[in-house]
Amino acid sequence: MKIWNQSSKDKNTAIDDFLSSEDIVLDQELFLYDIEASIAHAHELENINILTKSETKKVIVSLKKLAKLFLAKKFKLTSKYEDCHTAIEDYLTKELGSVGKKIHTGRSRNDQVMVAMRLYGRAKLDEIQSLNLKIAQSFFDKAEKHSSDPMPGYTHLQRAMPSTWGLWFGAFAESFLDNADLLSGTQTWMNINPLGSAAGYGVNLPIKRDISTKELNFKRKQLNTLYVQNSRGKFELELIGSLKQPMLDVRKFSWDMSIFLTQEFSLLSIASKYSQWVIMGGLVLAATTAFGNTLLLVGIIMFAMGTLFSFITLPVEYDASNRALAWLERENIVTQQELSGSKDALKWAARTYVVAAVGSLATLLYFISIYLGRD
Repeated sequence: MKIWNQSSKDKNTAIDDFLSSEDIVLDQELFLYDIEASIAHAHELENINILTKSETKKVIVSLKKLAKLFLAKKFKLTSKYEDCHTAIEDYLTKELGSVGKKIHTGRSRNDQVMVAMRLYGRAKLDEIQSLNLKIAQSFFDKAEKHSSDPMPGYTHLQRAMPSTWGLWFGAFAESFLDNADLLSGTQTWMNINPLGSAAGYGVNLPIKRDISTKELNFKRKQLNTLYVQNSRGKFELELIGSLKQPMLDVRKFSWDMSIFLTQEFSLLSIASKYSQWVIMGGLVLAATTAFGNTLLLVGIIMFAMGTLFSFITLPVEYDASNRALAWLERENIVTQQELSGSKDALKWAARTYVVAAVGSLATLLYFISIYLGRD
């Protein structure tokens, strides 16, 4: 259902599908925030007598009912609606007739989607910030527990200084605290109200935007109506950018763990029953979160870096077997029979690096195919 150009006979469904077929799917995430903003907007309309007190009450009751129906999966956003905004207006019109149509007075779908996005982004930043604080606390607990437990400090993968596990765990604790601070700052920066700017040039009604600003807990109004439209994507990109820091810390922690768990280092161990869930958890996170595609892409890039590293170091790793064999011959510490067996063992040991690198490349291509399939 389109609210514009409904009478046109020159409709091309292929173009419509290309431009907006996924909108209604993405709007599932925004729907409740759109309803929340619509309630605030109803109060603004009441303030300038577009809605009477009685009408405002009816509109708000209907909007809250719609939210409950949606949460109970009794109201579904389907392709019959162009987007969640038209779904709300259509529902109110069916429920309240001409009174329901008034909800669109003094606003555009431009500022309507932007205020929903701001509310959505703010809520998700709250969740992610809370998660970073919980992770920081876990690392702090580990740091305190192992504050005096010795471990070697490494530089360039060489043992350099005596250190403690407390220092290592504490480094991640502080990093995730910094991440929480960054996320909080991003949230504060983008917590400004675009509602009331309409399509970029305001409205010729004396709407008091302070009402929705206060009701929706925004820090302030976004003042210049044209800037509201110019800022499309600006705040969203910064939000995504702020997620980069915790992902980098996860990468660093994973890198350290992958080294410390090897037989060569053998500093840590992890129960096999947990390792598969670590991998599955990462895939589920990438597949189900609101930023699934973005996180999956970040994961692919990080995995690609690891794969590239395995190929770059392959000659060195492969030559390690030759160097070991040359050392055995030079030092004459094994018999000829033992040397023959060593050659065979070292040859296959070297080839395991090749197999691992090729396997890593195959896995990378598999992840890329998943990402392209989700696009």
